[in-house]
Amino acid sequence: RIRAPHLGTAFVASSLIFGLIAALVILGPIARYGRAFQSEVQTDNAMRGARALEVAVGRAIEREWDSLVAVAANADPGDLESIRGYANAVLRAGGRIAWAGFADRGGTIRAGAQGTREGEDVGTRRWFREGLSGGSVGNVYVSPQRRPGSDSDDEALVNLSTPVTNVVGQSVGVFVFSLRMPWVDTYLKMAAEELELDAFILDREGNVIAERRAEGAPALAPDAIRTFQLNRPHTEVLSGADVRDEVYAIIPNMTA
Repeated sequence: RIRAPHLGTAFVASSLIFGLIAALVILGPIARYGRAFQSEVQTDNAMRGARALEVAVGRAIEREWDSLVAVAANADPGDLESIRGYANAVLRAGGRIAWAGFADRGGTIRAGAQGTREGEDVGTRRWFREGLSGGSVGNVYVSPQRRPGSDSDDEALVNLSTPVTNVVGQSVGVFVFSLRMPWVDTYLKMAAEELELDAFILDREGNVIAERRAEGAPALAPDAIRTFQLNRPHTEVLSGADVRDEVYAIIPNMTA
């Protein structure tokens, strides 16, 4: 007897922040002559679930990006106190941002939330270089120091950066937000639970840094991460550790 299928999803770090993998776990054997049809139905369901979660989480991250762009558009490099005020306000807005600040064109932080990191040279940092040339969403990393409002010394963050321009459109610096991954984890859990999906966020090395998995749900199949290298939307049917079939819908470059 075929029991009701269970949907699951997984995020894997990609060229920006995430790629998206959705997994549909078949909880019972598929009848021999119905297997092809059942697989087709399940892969279609998996891809639809993946797309829905992609939209939900993508919109949440997009809201933070839009906020960053709006702050940068109003930042006056000649008024550092005002910029510092913007950065402080960002930290108070829901706790999603661990740190915010402005670096001038030379790569020196001139205004930071709560006055932190001011004077630091960030000219070689990826978020600064790419932010100066048009904007950047970086890779997940672990903060080397505790940020304001955090209860952890090793909080996972991702930097969002965008240029600050003058009246003629020239880049004169970079504004940056350090987005808290635990917030993304919380939002992921909410969205995935509403969609009845299991979800994982992994870094480039395949380490799980956030997840929503129902009790008793199987772990993410190692082969699922390898298929992500195909770098195109597709589905895969893989055998799980408990010999059940798992159908993965892979959507790389979710934030591209």
